[in-house]
Amino acid sequence: MAHQIIKDARLWIAQYDIAGHANRCVLDYAAEMQDDTPLNAVARNRLGGLKTVALQCEGMFEAGVGMPDALIPANLGVADVPVSLCPIAGAAVGSRAFTFRSSLAEYQLGGQIGEMARFSAGAEATQGPLVRGEVLHNGAQTASGNGSARQLGAVTSQRRLYAALHIISASGTLPTLNVKIQSDNGAGFATPADQITFTQASAVGSQWGSVVGAITDDYWRVNFTIGGTTPSFTFVIVAGIADLS
Repeated sequence: MAHQIIKDARLWIAQYDIAGHANRCVLDYAAEMQDDTPLNAVARNRLGGLKTVALQCEGMFEAGVGMPDALIPANLGVADVPVSLCPIAGAAVGSRAFTFRSSLAEYQLGGQIGEMARFSAGAEATQGPLVRGEVLHNGAQTASGNGSARQLGAVTSQRRLYAALHIISASGTLPTLNVKIQSDNGAGFATPADQITFTQASAVGSQWGSVVGAITDDYWRVNFTIGGTTPSFTFVIVAGIADLS
């Protein structure tokens, strides 16, 4: 893939897409370096310890339902909030994306007179790894169906498939959304197997799911069942395979 310019990227926190408000986002993935220097050493030795995941974002302040000023304080200190980031323009199915379970740890707002009112926020992983995966679904649906098959790979016994579900909007009379992540050994999904089943949803929200290996199937897709009268759901799923948490 060619070098990327950051434009039309996406940042989802819980049930919110804040890409229309943020204009800077940095994902920090690191290892805590531990001192391993013995008395007879002539130079400092270090070993990589536990991994850490953090995200910093900045943007334009705006108040109201679904805006950063409502989203961030409401989730401050709340554990296991799904956060997903796609730096690829448009965040189409198959685009590289990253996801993790987080807690929003800080929120700042303000600025100088005559300048844009700005906010900044920081999130840190509460448990589990940073998942380097793909967008499996991003868009609105009004009827039941299946997403495109993606060859994410098999899951060994020491790894899991992780998935974040962000439901951005929901409308209709008594709408319901049931989402599954399915696997198969071929792109045609002749014998799909349910691997992750999210809790039925009827409103905006977010969920996290995972399944442990070994799973020899290497193709994955989203299956969704929609009910109600004139229902419509806009939702995003980011999934990927990573080490056990």
